[in-house]
Amino acid sequence: MAIEERLPEQIEIAAYYAVSEALTNVAKHAAASLVQVQADIVEAEGADLLRVEVRDDGRGGAVARGTGLLGLKDRVEALGGRIVLHSPPGSGTTLRLELPLTGSHGGATPPKTALNKGWIEGGENADKGRLRGGQT
Repeated sequence: MAIEERLPEQIEIAAYYAVSEALTNVAKHAAASLVQVQADIVEAEGADLLRVEVRDDGRGGAVARGTGLLGLKDRVEALGGRIVLHSPPGSGTTLRLELPLTGSHGGATPPKTALNKGWIEGGENADKGRLRGGQT
């Protein structure tokens, strides 16, 4: 589904900060030659979600330190969303967030699938419950 109209302000702000943080991290840490940003609206279990994904072909192995990505996680969770960072060493990094549009319009409860579960995949801090494979 294409994004044809303005989204709720808090959703736009969260998406903007996520993309901004991801691009900053790519520039500082990834040594990437290609970055792709994609945003679309998808349906999951009967609810519309804004899905934003930032991918690079850099070195991967990102580790969460400081407040950048952890702050994004808090912002996304506060909106009933989910954020996942996938960054295996040597294979680039993908940051994906999903923000429920249903709950942000009329106050409806966000779908359970949008709740943040297991946002860390791989990387050196995965076993510590920290952000997987990303720099902040």
